[in-house]
Amino acid sequence: MPWTIYRYIFKEMLKLLVTSSVVLVLVISFAAAIKPLSEGLLDAQTLARYVFYTAPTMLGFILPFSGAFASTLVFSRMVADNELLVCRAGGISYRSILLPVVFLGLALTLGVFYLSNWVVPSFYRQATHMLEKDIMQVIVNQVERARPVKLGHLVLYADVVDDTHPPPVIPGNTVQPMKLIRLRGVALGQLDAQQRLRSDSTAEKADILLYRVQNQTWATVQLENVVYYDASKGDMFSIEKWTLPQVLLPSPIKDDPRFLSWPEMRALGDQPELYDSIREEKYKLAEAVAQEQVLEQIQKLLTEPHPSDQTVRLPGVNRGESFRLTAPSVARQGEALELAAKAAAPVRVEYLTDGKVTRRIEAQSGKLWIEAGDPQPEPRVRIELAEAKLYDLDNDRRSTEHATVTVPRCRWPSPVMGPLKELGSSQLLKHARQAHPNSPSVEKADKSLRAQIIYLFRYILAQLNERASLAVACLLLLVLGAVLSMKLGQGMPLVIYFWSFLSAITVVVICHSGENIATQPNTSRAVGLLVIWLGNIFLITAIGGTYLTLSRN
Repeated sequence: MPWTIYRYIFKEMLKLLVTSSVVLVLVISFAAAIKPLSEGLLDAQTLARYVFYTAPTMLGFILPFSGAFASTLVFSRMVADNELLVCRAGGISYRSILLPVVFLGLALTLGVFYLSNWVVPSFYRQATHMLEKDIMQVIVNQVERARPVKLGHLVLYADVVDDTHPPPVIPGNTVQPMKLIRLRGVALGQLDAQQRLRSDSTAEKADILLYRVQNQTWATVQLENVVYYDASKGDMFSIEKWTLPQVLLPSPIKDDPRFLSWPEMRALGDQPELYDSIREEKYKLAEAVAQEQVLEQIQKLLTEPHPSDQTVRLPGVNRGESFRLTAPSVARQGEALELAAKAAAPVRVEYLTDGKVTRRIEAQSGKLWIEAGDPQPEPRVRIELAEAKLYDLDNDRRSTEHATVTVPRCRWPSPVMGPLKELGSSQLLKHARQAHPNSPSVEKADKSLRAQIIYLFRYILAQLNERASLAVACLLLLVLGAVLSMKLGQGMPLVIYFWSFLSAITVVVICHSGENIATQPNTSRAVGLLVIWLGNIFLITAIGGTYLTLSRN
């Protein structure tokens, strides 16, 4: 066995592979640091750490190019120095000469596959976590400079900020907050999907609690003494305490499941609600189910067989406030209930303060529907009455007539959203189908959640195949560089490497295109997976054709 030539080829290729990889990794890592550096998220001390954490995340893309470059230079030099001619004259076949290339390529393939599935995700999280720690300080600095802070769909402004207090210990929570930021004189705006102001609020004070959950940093905003105003609905009321849903802390590096490890992807497949978009769709389905559930229960109460039981008692949003609704005729109309008077019995709503009736509304017709979402976690009941008389029982029972009267927001007395949010995605989907099979809103949210889950499963499968395909490409590009150098003979090494580089670019582009195709719901998953591996099929064909031509000569 020609061990001497094997060691020589292996040593030279490994040396060039390491050198070119280190240079490319450092250049690209410093380039990736430019954006957070320009935004003031990195200083001189953290720059080196950031480059250290981001460098391994580049290896999966760099090693195919470095491998092709190393094999091209080594074999081009062997051809130029007639070393390859001597090997052939000594009876060593091309197949034997390529053995160290194949061995190094196999080691590189296994290494890249292991790095991309187990090592690289942890380095990515470290880099992200380091920047998120700096973002916490950026939040404080923005408030101190009287600038608004954006947290997801929230825009927040405060007069005073204080981050010196230790985070509280919340009994019963499995995850405790890691940082507390206290604000005073708070103004808060909520944006819609088009980044337009949907509602605004003011609060006496607010606490921002920062949590670390599933390798992500989340913020929970707790407001006190809030005045809430929704311009689209014309609602304005006060809330003593209001805890907003958790929002993902913005990061200069985009959080993406493609950076999850293999075990984390398996866990995500078992619990798809850990994925951001699925969690949002699950919450929307829970809201739709809660709305339908409350609407059905109200309709059932208003149509009890005994007239004395046809009353619904609803708490108000303010302390000590409640409402009592009676409707002689109730009919379901889409996502609402149509209320109507019958003979001498009108639709009646009574206002109660601390159990005492203070006002009463009597109307000929009305409409009742359910709202869910901010600012209250539980569904709210909206009632609008037409051709109504309002009686003030505290003021000599004086009455006034109105074309329409809108009853202030009411609450359903028992929790509905809480139990639904505790269900897993599959459990919630099963419950929604069984409990409300004919509801258009539930069906729409159900389809949306199922589509997101299917997308996630296809995304995970595409990611695993893409990682495997790029790992195998390292071996194939290493061999391609060697056989091209032997085939093209005395050509310039850079010209030969151009073809290897072009092949590497083609494989990477095809692989990523296949990933996009495999995740699209309107395309065949099998076609997408085939495209992911199409680049490697192209490389095998090029290697086979070049080697056959070479062996004939």
